[in-house]
Amino acid sequence: MTLAIVIITLAASTPGIASAQTSTTGSGTYAALGDSIAAGVGLQPLPQPTASDVQCGRTAQSYPTIVAARTGLSLVTAACSGAKAGDLFTKQAVSGPNIPAQLNTAYASGQPQLITITAGANDAHWASFIRTCYTTNCATQTATTIANGYLAVLQVKLYIAFSSIQLRSHGTPPPVVITGYYNPTSASCAQLQTNVTPAELTWIAGETNALNQTIQNVSRHYSFVKFVPVDFTGHDLCSSSSWVQGLADPQPFHPTAAGQAVIADDVLRNL
Repeated sequence: MTLAIVIITLAASTPGIASAQTSTTGSGTYAALGDSIAAGVGLQPLPQPTASDVQCGRTAQSYPTIVAARTGLSLVTAACSGAKAGDLFTKQAVSGPNIPAQLNTAYASGQPQLITITAGANDAHWASFIRTCYTTNCATQTATTIANGYLAVLQVKLYIAFSSIQLRSHGTPPPVVITGYYNPTSASCAQLQTNVTPAELTWIAGETNALNQTIQNVSRHYSFVKFVPVDFTGHDLCSSSSWVQGLADPQPFHPTAAGQAVIADDVLRNL
Protein backbone atom coordinates (compact mmCIF):
# COMPACT_ATOMS: atom_id res chain seq x y z
CA MET A 1 0.00 0.00 0.00
CA THR A 2 2.99 2.32 0.51
CA LEU A 3 3.68 2.36 -3.24
CA ALA A 4 0.07 3.23 -3.96
CA ILE A 5 0.13 6.10 -1.46
CA VAL A 6 3.31 7.50 -3.05
CA ILE A 7 1.75 7.35 -6.52
CA ILE A 8 -1.46 9.01 -5.38
CA THR A 9 0.46 11.76 -3.60
CA LEU A 10 2.59 12.40 -6.69
CA ALA A 11 -0.38 12.54 -9.03
CA ALA A 12 -2.50 14.69 -6.75
CA SER A 13 0.27 17.23 -6.19
CA THR A 14 1.41 17.41 -9.83
CA PRO A 15 -1.48 18.05 -12.23
CA GLY A 16 -0.67 17.33 -15.85
CA ILE A 17 2.06 14.75 -15.19
CA ALA A 18 4.10 14.17 -18.37
CA SER A 19 3.34 15.19 -21.93
CA ALA A 20 1.87 12.83 -24.49
CA GLN A 21 3.14 12.09 -27.96
CA THR A 22 0.43 13.44 -30.23
CA SER A 23 0.66 11.59 -33.56
CA THR A 24 -1.89 8.77 -33.74
CA THR A 25 -2.09 7.87 -37.42
CA GLY A 26 0.18 6.12 -39.90
CA SER A 27 2.82 3.54 -39.05
CA GLY A 28 3.31 2.26 -35.53
CA THR A 29 1.46 0.07 -33.07
CA TYR A 30 -1.77 0.56 -31.18
CA ALA A 31 -2.19 -1.35 -27.91
CA ALA A 32 -5.76 -2.17 -26.88
CA LEU A 33 -6.09 -3.07 -23.22
CA GLY A 34 -8.94 -3.85 -20.89
CA ASP A 35 -11.85 -6.15 -20.27
CA SER A 36 -14.55 -8.01 -22.21
CA ILE A 37 -15.92 -4.83 -23.78
CA ALA A 38 -12.52 -4.06 -25.31
CA ALA A 39 -12.24 -7.72 -26.34
CA GLY A 40 -15.64 -7.55 -28.08
CA VAL A 41 -17.07 -10.72 -26.54
CA GLY A 42 -20.10 -12.37 -28.10
CA LEU A 43 -19.54 -11.05 -31.63
CA GLN A 44 -18.04 -12.28 -34.91
CA PRO A 45 -14.99 -14.50 -34.30
CA LEU A 46 -11.55 -13.51 -35.54
CA PRO A 47 -10.64 -15.22 -38.84
CA GLN A 48 -7.53 -16.91 -37.41
CA PRO A 49 -7.76 -16.66 -33.61
CA THR A 50 -4.88 -17.65 -31.40
CA ALA A 51 -5.39 -19.71 -28.26
CA SER A 52 -5.15 -16.46 -26.29
CA ASP A 53 -7.81 -14.83 -28.48
CA VAL A 54 -10.19 -17.69 -27.78
CA GLN A 55 -9.36 -17.72 -24.06
CA CYS A 56 -10.03 -13.98 -23.80
CA GLY A 57 -13.09 -13.81 -26.05
CA ARG A 58 -11.55 -11.41 -28.59
CA THR A 59 -13.58 -10.86 -31.75
CA ALA A 60 -13.37 -9.20 -35.14
CA GLN A 61 -15.99 -6.56 -34.29
CA SER A 62 -14.38 -5.09 -31.19
CA TYR A 63 -13.92 -1.33 -31.11
CA PRO A 64 -10.09 -1.66 -31.10
CA THR A 65 -10.27 -3.50 -34.45
CA ILE A 66 -12.21 -0.56 -35.91
CA VAL A 67 -9.87 2.04 -34.41
CA ALA A 68 -6.82 0.21 -35.78
CA ALA A 69 -8.31 0.02 -39.28
CA ARG A 70 -9.18 3.71 -39.34
CA THR A 71 -5.88 4.97 -37.91
CA GLY A 72 -3.64 2.68 -39.96
CA LEU A 73 -1.88 1.49 -36.82
CA SER A 74 -0.92 -2.12 -36.23
CA LEU A 75 -3.15 -3.57 -33.51
CA VAL A 76 -1.66 -5.32 -30.50
CA THR A 77 -4.57 -6.41 -28.34
CA ALA A 78 -4.22 -7.68 -24.80
CA ALA A 79 -7.85 -7.08 -23.80
CA CYS A 80 -9.33 -10.08 -22.05
CA SER A 81 -12.71 -11.07 -20.68
CA GLY A 82 -12.79 -10.77 -16.90
CA ALA A 83 -9.80 -8.43 -16.70
CA LYS A 84 -9.61 -5.91 -13.90
CA ALA A 85 -7.60 -2.68 -13.78
CA GLY A 86 -4.93 -4.50 -11.78
CA ASP A 87 -4.45 -6.91 -14.66
CA LEU A 88 -2.98 -4.04 -16.64
CA PHE A 89 0.19 -4.37 -14.55
CA THR A 90 -0.11 -7.88 -13.04
CA LYS A 91 -0.88 -11.23 -14.65
CA GLN A 92 -4.53 -12.21 -14.90
CA ALA A 93 -5.41 -15.48 -13.20
CA VAL A 94 -7.77 -17.45 -15.42
CA SER A 95 -8.74 -21.04 -16.08
CA GLY A 96 -5.83 -22.33 -18.13
CA PRO A 97 -2.56 -20.44 -18.70
CA ASN A 98 -2.51 -17.14 -16.83
CA ILE A 99 -2.62 -14.02 -19.01
CA PRO A 100 0.54 -11.84 -18.81
CA ALA A 101 0.18 -8.30 -17.52
CA GLN A 102 -1.45 -6.39 -20.34
CA LEU A 103 1.12 -3.59 -20.25
CA ASN A 104 3.87 -6.18 -20.70
CA THR A 105 2.20 -7.24 -23.94
CA ALA A 106 1.67 -3.63 -25.00
CA TYR A 107 5.37 -2.77 -24.58
CA ALA A 108 6.82 -6.13 -25.67
CA SER A 109 8.07 -4.74 -29.00
CA GLY A 110 8.70 -1.17 -27.89
CA GLN A 111 6.51 1.76 -27.03
CA PRO A 112 3.12 1.85 -28.76
CA GLN A 113 1.95 4.98 -30.51
CA LEU A 114 -1.52 4.79 -28.97
CA ILE A 115 -3.09 2.97 -26.02
CA THR A 116 -6.78 2.51 -25.33
CA ILE A 117 -8.16 1.07 -22.10
CA THR A 118 -11.59 -0.08 -21.00
CA ALA A 119 -11.24 -1.29 -17.42
CA GLY A 120 -12.96 -0.85 -14.09
CA ALA A 121 -16.31 -2.59 -14.35
CA ASN A 122 -14.93 -5.91 -13.13
CA ASP A 123 -13.19 -4.16 -10.24
CA ALA A 124 -16.59 -2.74 -9.33
CA HIS A 125 -18.13 -6.24 -9.60
CA TRP A 126 -20.57 -4.68 -12.04
CA ALA A 127 -21.85 -7.95 -13.50
CA SER A 128 -22.63 -9.30 -10.03
CA PHE A 129 -24.60 -6.21 -9.12
CA ILE A 130 -26.58 -6.36 -12.38
CA ARG A 131 -27.45 -9.99 -11.68
CA THR A 132 -28.56 -9.00 -8.17
CA CYS A 133 -30.82 -6.33 -9.62
CA TYR A 134 -32.47 -8.87 -11.89
CA THR A 135 -32.77 -11.68 -9.33
CA THR A 136 -33.28 -10.10 -5.91
CA ASN A 137 -32.78 -6.44 -4.94
CA CYS A 138 -29.72 -4.27 -5.52
CA ALA A 139 -31.14 -0.91 -4.44
CA THR A 140 -29.99 -1.13 -0.83
CA GLN A 141 -27.65 0.90 1.35
CA THR A 142 -25.55 -2.21 1.90
CA ALA A 143 -25.04 -2.66 -1.84
CA THR A 144 -24.12 1.01 -2.22
CA THR A 145 -21.55 0.82 0.60
CA ILE A 146 -19.97 -2.28 -0.91
CA ALA A 147 -19.89 -0.71 -4.38
CA ASN A 148 -18.21 2.43 -3.04
CA GLY A 149 -15.55 0.30 -1.37
CA TYR A 150 -14.79 -1.41 -4.67
CA LEU A 151 -14.48 1.98 -6.38
CA ALA A 152 -11.95 3.17 -3.78
CA VAL A 153 -9.74 0.19 -4.61
CA LEU A 154 -10.22 0.80 -8.34
CA GLN A 155 -8.93 4.33 -7.92
CA VAL A 156 -5.63 3.06 -6.48
CA LYS A 157 -5.22 0.54 -9.30
CA LEU A 158 -5.74 3.20 -11.97
CA TYR A 159 -3.10 5.46 -10.40
CA ILE A 160 -0.66 2.56 -10.49
CA ALA A 161 -1.55 1.66 -14.09
CA PHE A 162 -1.15 5.20 -15.43
CA SER A 163 2.08 5.72 -13.49
CA SER A 164 3.37 2.42 -14.88
CA ILE A 165 2.72 3.67 -18.42
CA GLN A 166 4.65 6.84 -17.61
CA LEU A 167 7.61 4.88 -16.24
CA ARG A 168 7.68 2.40 -19.11
CA SER A 169 7.65 5.33 -21.54
CA HIS A 170 10.60 7.07 -19.83
CA GLY A 171 8.59 10.22 -19.29
CA THR A 172 7.22 10.54 -22.84
CA PRO A 173 4.07 8.38 -22.83
CA PRO A 174 1.86 7.94 -25.87
CA PRO A 175 -1.72 9.22 -25.85
CA VAL A 176 -3.88 7.01 -23.65
CA VAL A 177 -7.64 6.94 -24.13
CA ILE A 178 -9.65 5.31 -21.35
CA THR A 179 -13.33 4.84 -22.00
CA GLY A 180 -16.17 5.11 -19.56
CA TYR A 181 -19.09 2.70 -19.33
CA TYR A 182 -22.61 3.00 -20.72
CA ASN A 183 -25.73 2.31 -18.67
CA PRO A 184 -27.18 -0.87 -20.25
CA THR A 185 -30.66 -0.13 -18.89
CA SER A 186 -33.18 2.71 -18.76
CA ALA A 187 -36.47 3.56 -17.06
CA SER A 188 -38.34 1.78 -19.87
CA CYS A 189 -36.99 -1.55 -18.59
CA ALA A 190 -39.42 -1.34 -15.66
CA GLN A 191 -42.33 -1.76 -18.07
CA LEU A 192 -40.70 -4.51 -20.13
CA GLN A 193 -39.00 -6.55 -17.41
CA THR A 194 -41.03 -7.11 -14.27
CA ASN A 195 -38.09 -8.54 -12.29
CA VAL A 196 -36.37 -5.15 -12.05
CA THR A 197 -37.92 -2.17 -10.24
CA PRO A 198 -37.71 1.57 -10.94
CA ALA A 199 -35.65 1.96 -7.75
CA GLU A 200 -33.17 -0.61 -8.99
CA LEU A 201 -32.91 1.07 -12.38
CA THR A 202 -32.18 4.36 -10.61
CA TRP A 203 -29.53 2.58 -8.54
CA ILE A 204 -27.89 1.15 -11.68
CA ALA A 205 -27.77 4.61 -13.25
CA GLY A 206 -26.27 6.15 -10.11
CA GLU A 207 -23.59 3.50 -9.74
CA THR A 208 -22.72 3.71 -13.44
CA ASN A 209 -22.14 7.43 -12.93
CA ALA A 210 -20.03 6.73 -9.84
CA LEU A 211 -17.87 4.25 -11.75
CA ASN A 212 -17.33 6.72 -14.58
CA GLN A 213 -16.58 9.54 -12.17
CA THR A 214 -13.94 7.44 -10.44
CA ILE A 215 -12.19 6.73 -13.73
CA GLN A 216 -12.39 10.37 -14.80
CA ASN A 217 -11.10 11.66 -11.45
CA VAL A 218 -7.89 9.65 -11.78
CA SER A 219 -7.48 10.35 -15.49
CA ARG A 220 -7.45 14.11 -15.06
CA HIS A 221 -4.19 13.91 -13.07
CA TYR A 222 -2.28 12.68 -16.14
CA SER A 223 -1.99 14.96 -19.14
CA PHE A 224 -1.44 12.04 -21.52
CA VAL A 225 -4.68 10.32 -20.46
CA LYS A 226 -8.03 11.24 -22.01
CA PHE A 227 -11.27 10.02 -20.44
CA VAL A 228 -13.93 9.37 -23.09
CA PRO A 229 -17.52 8.87 -21.91
CA VAL A 230 -19.68 6.27 -23.64
CA ASP A 231 -23.41 6.98 -23.80
CA PHE A 232 -25.97 4.50 -25.13
CA THR A 233 -28.99 6.64 -24.21
CA GLY A 234 -31.90 5.67 -26.44
CA HIS A 235 -30.16 2.45 -27.41
CA ASP A 236 -30.19 0.58 -24.12
CA LEU A 237 -31.22 -3.02 -23.53
CA CYS A 238 -34.92 -2.16 -23.54
CA SER A 239 -35.00 0.14 -26.56
CA SER A 240 -36.23 -0.79 -30.03
CA SER A 241 -32.73 -0.21 -31.48
CA SER A 242 -30.48 -1.59 -28.77
CA TRP A 243 -26.69 -1.37 -28.87
CA VAL A 244 -26.59 -3.87 -26.00
CA GLN A 245 -26.73 -7.65 -26.29
CA GLY A 246 -29.96 -8.96 -24.78
CA LEU A 247 -30.57 -11.67 -22.22
CA ALA A 248 -30.84 -14.31 -24.96
CA ASP A 249 -27.67 -13.21 -26.77
CA PRO A 250 -24.21 -14.79 -26.33
CA GLN A 251 -22.95 -12.11 -23.92
CA PRO A 252 -25.83 -10.18 -22.28
CA PHE A 253 -25.25 -6.52 -21.38
CA HIS A 254 -22.17 -6.30 -23.63
CA PRO A 255 -22.18 -4.12 -26.77
CA THR A 256 -23.57 -5.37 -30.06
CA ALA A 257 -21.54 -4.79 -33.23
CA ALA A 258 -23.33 -1.44 -33.55
CA GLY A 259 -22.42 -0.57 -29.97
CA GLN A 260 -18.78 -1.41 -30.58
CA ALA A 261 -18.80 0.86 -33.64
CA VAL A 262 -20.18 3.71 -31.52
CA ILE A 263 -17.40 3.26 -28.94
CA ALA A 264 -14.85 3.30 -31.77
CA ASP A 265 -16.31 6.58 -33.03
CA ASP A 266 -16.12 8.04 -29.52
CA VAL A 267 -12.44 7.07 -29.26
CA LEU A 268 -11.53 8.37 -32.71
CA ARG A 269 -13.21 11.73 -32.12
CA ASN A 270 -11.03 12.22 -29.05
CA LEU A 271 -7.64 11.38 -30.54
